[in-house]
Formats: sequence, structure tokens, C-alpha cells
Amino acid sequence: MSQESDQGKNEIRPVFITYPTLYSLLMLNYLVNVRNIKFAGVILSIAHIKRMAINFSYLESAYILMKKSGLSYVLYMMLNTKCAYFITAAWWVAGLFTGKRRLFKTFGQLLKDHRIPVLKSADINGEEAFHFMKGVDANLIVSSYNNQILRYRTCKKFRYGAVGIHNSYLPDFSGLDAAFEGLYQGVKETGVTAHLIDKGIDTGKIVYQEKIRIKPGDTVFSLNIRQWLRGAQLIPQVLDWFREGPVSTREQDPGKAKYPYESYPKRDKVREFMRNGKRCIRMRDIFMIDPFLIEFFPSKY
Repeated sequence: MSQESDQGKNEIRPVFITYPTLYSLLMLNYLVNVRNIKFAGVILSIAHIKRMAINFSYLESAYILMKKSGLSYVLYMMLNTKCAYFITAAWWVAGLFTGKRRLFKTFGQLLKDHRIPVLKSADINGEEAFHFMKGVDANLIVSSYNNQILRYRTCKKFRYGAVGIHNSYLPDFSGLDAAFEGLYQGVKETGVTAHLIDKGIDTGKIVYQEKIRIKPGDTVFSLNIRQWLRGAQLIPQVLDWFREGPVSTREQDPGKAKYPYESYPKRDKVREFMRNGKRCIRMRDIFMIDPFLIEFFPSKY
């Protein structure tokens, strides 16, 4: 086989699937602007809460979540999803006074500047999403901070399948808000995991994982930032492993999880969380740029 054929065989063309939030915005700023990862395309999920095949609007979903988790949790989620640009702008202003200015691009700016095709989809397993990925000649799916379940039937249609980034040290804290659950349980450390996507939820073979220490005073917001950005750091290495192939993996046993899968927290749990002095987000998270971000993004950024 010729050298050209070998190179073609190992070419990785990843599509990145995520939900447009502050966390995924920071991840893409790092991956595209700092690490120069060449994505074949990006799919931004525009789905919200779905019940009995009914897709609810953002406001309807917020109301449903408020009934389950309470107002304080919903406000935190709204800040993360709808105020991402406001928060990054506040960080930029804070940087003017500290000499540590960081300017984060919007999703639109990033994708336009780097000419990355984008699809907004309410069904990442649907025909439109599938044809989009095939149209950009994708052969690997990378899913991170994704609010939809990426089905194995979709993943197996692509040569290298799909790898998911999850913000915990699996099999512990699988589910929708691993940062909240870790802080609620009072554990000393959590983690981040890159795993293959299989027929379960956060149950696939582990490609790589590492632990992350929980700091005193961490909020759900600050912990999530460290978890997801550390996950972003893993992605270039994972892509290299797929390129070199075959990827070394190990099985995980969800039955051994001390802290198994959880959905969004119930209202009583959130109240207990706050009575114990813990918070989803604090004012300092919004108006003071985290020192972690200063270290994570270069000064020229």
C-alpha cells in the first residue's frame, strides 16, 4: 500500500456536536483558536426538554425545569445558556483593570473565521444531521456538553464511530449535571473522561480519563469550567490516537459506580445544597475572570 493511501486511511475528519452554552463556547475557543483543530463541521443542538416525543420551547423547558429543580437552579442554567456573551464581555472588562484581558469569540465569529460548516439541529440523530455530517465527509463524531442523547445507531454509520467527553471520572457521576452532584456529595475530587459512545448513556469503553480536585469555594459554574476545559485539552490527543489507530480502550463497569446516573437535581436537593453553603453560581464567577482561564488561554489570545 502506498504512503498516500496510508495517509488517507488515517485521516480524521471530526464533527463536533454540542449545546451552545458558555462551557461549549470556551471549549471551541480553545480547540479552534488555540489548538487549531480542523473540524469538518459543527452541530449546535437547539433542542431543549423533550417528553413523550414533544419538543418544548426554551421558555417551556425552563418552566418544566423550574418545577423540578427550583428557581435558583433555572437562573443558573439561563445564565449559562443565554448570557454567555454577557459573561465573557464582563470578563473582558475585568481584564482591562487587571492587565489580563481575554477576548472570547462568539460561536458565529469562530465558525465564520475558520470557515467551519455549521448546522443547528433539534434532532442530532435525524436525517438532516446525518446528511450534514456525510456532506462534510466526517468520519468521527466528537460529542461534548451535548443535551441530546447521541444514539449508537447514528455513531456506527461513521468509520471511527463517536467519542464523548464527560465531566466526571466515570462510571461515577454519569448523567446531566455531574458538577452539581459531585459538590452535593462532598467528594474531594471528580474528573473528566473521554469514552466511546455505545448503546448506553456514559457507559462506553474509556479512551482516557483523569481526576480533578474540587477546590474549597467551588461553585457548579467554576467546577464545570475546569472540567469541560480539561476535556477540551483531551480532544487533540484523542484525535491523534484515532489517527494513529487502533485506539486503546478499557471497559467500564457502571454497576461499580458509587454515585450512579442522575438527571437534573430535584428541588429539595437544590435547597439542601444551598443550605450547606454551596452555590450553583456566585457574582464573582460572572464579574471576575477565573485565574484558571488566565492560565488556560495564552496572553496573546
